[in-house]
Amino acid sequence: MKNLIPLFLFSVCFFASAQQQGLAESTWHLEELTISNNNISIPQDDNADSALDEINLWFNGDILYTQVCNVLDSFEEIQYVGNNEFLMEEWNQTLIECNKEENQNFEQNYFSFFTNHINTPIAYTITNNSNGSQSLILMLNNGDFAVYNNQQLSLKKSNKFAIALYPNPVKDYFTIKNDSNLFLKAISIYNLQGKLVREFMPTEKNEYRVINLNGVYLVRLETEKGFETKQIIVK
Repeated sequence: MKNLIPLFLFSVCFFASAQQQGLAESTWHLEELTISNNNISIPQDDNADSALDEINLWFNGDILYTQVCNVLDSFEEIQYVGNNEFLMEEWNQTLIECNKEENQNFEQNYFSFFTNHINTPIAYTITNNSNGSQSLILMLNNGDFAVYNNQQLSLKKSNKFAIALYPNPVKDYFTIKNDSNLFLKAISIYNLQGKLVREFMPTEKNEYRVINLNGVYLVRLETEKGFETKQIIVK
């Protein structure tokens, strides 16, 4: 038993180190943003002069950068706390005006995900997807989250699907309402510390039990056309 404890600690440290390294190995492209349980839609525009080509997040060493019209950075190195959390102690931003009010409003909402939570741990997890890509999920302890992918998709492909979870709040189980009739491949549930706590294969009834869970969780749905992330409250 004594020999198992150092092995367990080594495994935890190795996983955390691999996750930290994974942050810096990719440029991450924003797919979803939810603040105060509201999905913040990425602006769509067919006009090339005013369209947002992509919204990126990347790490240069341990300095965080993200860009919409302006570039926001952590000014100094982010601080890793716990196994899969980091925090920003300061921030810095360029002061360029977006060429469209809708883009400006989105940028303010998106940047607030970081700037309103200085010195607050941001949990992160990196998942491997069946199409060979990886997803990065950033989670705040208030339930806000942002989802990125390391393969760039057009922003039009980032539109959400007609999928809903009910009831919400959840007591014993939730049901997936799939009005898009998309083929579901897998369902994963994460807590707000980025830990995977449940995995399900799709069932005919689309009902999934969450007994022994309590609090706010993110449900990650893998479909034939991509991913969807939902927030649930389990009581």
